Amino acid sequence: PRSDPQPPRTQGGRVTPHDLNAEKSVLGALLITPDRIVEVSEIARPDDFFDRRNRLLMEVMLRLDARGQVVDQLTLLSNLRAVNALGEIGGVSYLTEVAAMVATSAHVKHHAALVAELAKLRGLIDASNHIIARAFETPPDSEEVQTLIDESEASIFQIASKGEARGAASVSSEMRN
Repeated sequence: PRSDPQPPRTQGGRVTPHDLNAEKSVLGALLITPDRIVEVSEIARPDDFFDRRNRLLMEVMLRLDARGQVVDQLTLLSNLRAVNALGEIGGVSYLTEVAAMVATSAHVKHHAALVAELAKLRGLIDASNHIIARAFETPPDSEEVQTLIDESEASIFQIASKGEARGAASVSSEMRN
């Protein structure tokens, strides 16, 4: 069974920011050089991946790495089969496509940063749309307006601080190891 990529979300007829090739390049690079998983996970999280297939592959790679298991195409395939998720990614053919995406992992940090930054842009679009909708619904009461401003500021700050929290979490996990 073939699982097609997540259809692009549109906003006002525009496709939300994403780069499926960058996502596949990150995953392909990690299959070539799995010892860079920790480095990449400090930059991009599974939920930064726009395509649900790529998000699932990154989650499985991180889970395998956390368990100290080998991260390669065969182990991924075996684990996806074990949890009945192979069909969710489009089967063996999609995994093969991802594995063949890159010949080197030299640019994996750049591609991971691109994936993360595009996720932030999607987050800003989602937060902005929510803020706009709430602004239309908020009565012109100074307390209500200030609450909306505070909540809006918090949602934007949360997106802005996403990368900073990753770095801090990664440093603390490395110190424990």
